[in-house]
Amino acid sequence: TRPWPKGQSRCGNFYSERLKNYLGGTVMSYDSSVNLMWEKFIEASRKEGVQPESYKFVFRFGDNKKSSDGLLSLVLGRRKRATAYSPWFFEHDGLPLPQVGDYSIVTDWEGIARCIIQTVHTCTVPFIEVDEEFAIMEGEGDLSLSYWRMAHESYLSKECKRTGNVFSYQMPVFCEVFTVVFEPITG
Repeated sequence: TRPWPKGQSRCGNFYSERLKNYLGGTVMSYDSSVNLMWEKFIEASRKEGVQPESYKFVFRFGDNKKSSDGLLSLVLGRRKRATAYSPWFFEHDGLPLPQVGDYSIVTDWEGIARCIIQTVHTCTVPFIEVDEEFAIMEGEGDLSLSYWRMAHESYLSKECKRTGNVFSYQMPVFCEVFTVVFEPITG
């Protein structure tokens, strides 16, 4: 079951009926490709003897079109294999944290399904304890820990403001490692 009305979801890092876009609370419709992609994934999985139950989230990376397009490209190119956010944001929006084994459908900025990912590892650590290995798995910028810290301090500060929290180097960061498990063949 979906936590949002069919065909509609709220923008943000993760969509749900309760999650508001931290850039203004706009409602975004996602394309029918979301359900179509899930159906194709189920069909392909059954052929391999696997029976996925359901997807947990439909989301896009980034908080603007340019960022979203760039991050999606990194995911589809298999360079980006991880993401990070604060568990405070999920708590604020009444959402569960992703768990190992969860499936999520990743869309582009316009809400068109582009791939399905599966969570393979999670942990929560203070911001300052995120290490270089995780920064590399995030696949952004020059892959350095210093770039990761700069980019994520900016992102997390915006999200803290949205949720009534204060950014600090000791704040909790939920680190999620994922793998792309389904991408439609195009061409």
